[in-house]
Amino acid sequence: MRTLDDILHGYSLDELGAMVDYLDAPVDLSSPKRDVISLLSGYLSNSPDVWLSRLPENDLRLLGKLEKAGPGQKILIIRPDYPPVVEALKIVKCDQYADFDMVEVSMSETIYQIISPHIHSVIAAKEINGAFRLEQTIMGYLNIYGVLPLKTFVSLFFDDVCGDEKDLVRIAREVAECPIFKLYQERIKRDVYLVSPFVCEAREILDARREHFRDIRRYAANPSRTELITAGQSAPFCAYGLHTPEGEALLTMLRDVLDFSGEELQEAIHNVWMCSQFAMDDESTEQLFEIVTDRQDELGSFELFKHCIDVLVDYSNSVPKWLLKGHSAKEVNSMLITVRVDELVKEYNYEEPGLNLYRMGLAVKPVAPDALCPCGSGLSYRNCHGKVLN
Repeated sequence: MRTLDDILHGYSLDELGAMVDYLDAPVDLSSPKRDVISLLSGYLSNSPDVWLSRLPENDLRLLGKLEKAGPGQKILIIRPDYPPVVEALKIVKCDQYADFDMVEVSMSETIYQIISPHIHSVIAAKEINGAFRLEQTIMGYLNIYGVLPLKTFVSLFFDDVCGDEKDLVRIAREVAECPIFKLYQERIKRDVYLVSPFVCEAREILDARREHFRDIRRYAANPSRTELITAGQSAPFCAYGLHTPEGEALLTMLRDVLDFSGEELQEAIHNVWMCSQFAMDDESTEQLFEIVTDRQDELGSFELFKHCIDVLVDYSNSVPKWLLKGHSAKEVNSMLITVRVDELVKEYNYEEPGLNLYRMGLAVKPVAPDALCPCGSGLSYRNCHGKVLN
C-alpha cells in the first residue's frame, strides 16, 4: 500500500495549494514542496474528523458509500453536472464507465484507511447539528436565483432570522463556514455573487437579464424555508418545487407514467428543472420535452402523450427562472411556454395523429409580425415563433 506522502508527491504545487486552501490545513505554501507534503500528510492522517467536516454533504455521502463498499472497491454513480469536491481534490478518482451517463468512483486503500473510522460519525454529527440543513438552504438560494449578489443573499437570508446579537453572530459564522457558501462565490467586475453550481457562465445570465429582461428590476420575494430546502436537497440532482401542485404532478408523471425510480427518477426531475431554466427558444423547448418524446411510442395514446406534455409545460411555467431573477414565467408573463395541440390535430385532419408529428411547445399565441414574441425571447414574432408557423 502506497504511503500518503507518496500519493501527494504526484500532486502539482497548484493541486497541493487547492487542497490546503479548501481544507484549511495549517500548511505554509511558501515552504519547499517536500515540507508542504509532509505537513499536509500529517494533517490528513491525524485530523480526518476536522477536514472531513469541511466537505459538502454530497461529498461526504459519496465517501460513505465508498467506505461501505470496502477498501479498493469501485462504485457506479450517475454522472453529475459538476464534479464533486473530493474528485477535484483528488481524494477520489472518477473514471468514465462504458455507459457514458455513469462514472466509476474509487479511492485508494491509503485514503480508505484514514477516513474509514471517521466518515459515518462526521455525517451523523452534521445531520444532528443542522449543518446539512444549512447547506440545503443556501444551495436552495443558489438554485432558485441562479446568480445572486452576495449583499442580496445576506438581506434575504437574515430577513427572517430571529434572535439576539449572539445568535446572529453564531449564525453568520455558520454561514461563512458552510462549504456551499465558500465554494460558489464568484467576483464579477466589482461585485461578489453567489452562483449555483449548475450555472455554467454567470456572466451570460447577467447579460441576458440586461438584454432581454431589463424591466425585471427586483429579485423575487424571499421563498419559504421549505421551498429553499427542497430546491437545495439531493445534490447533485437538485430540483425546485416538488412540494407544489405542479411539482407533485411532474413527480407522479415521471414515476407512474414513464416508470422512473430511484436515482434515475431524481436525475429525470433534475433534468426537467434544468431545461426549464432556458425554455425560451425552439431548441431548449425541445430538450425540455425529450424526456417524454423519447418514450412516446410506449405511451399508447395521444391523450396520455398530451397529458405528459401539459405537465411539463405547467411545471416549467411555474418554477423560478434564473434569467427572471427568481420569478416564474407566470409571475412576469415572460418565457411562457404554450402548446397548440387542438390546432395541430385539426390542421392535419388526424383522428389519432401519430405522436411523432406533434410539435411540442414551438408555437405561441400569434401576434403582429413585428410585435415582440409572446414567449419572452425579446425577438420580434416573425424572427421567433412566427418562423415555426410559417
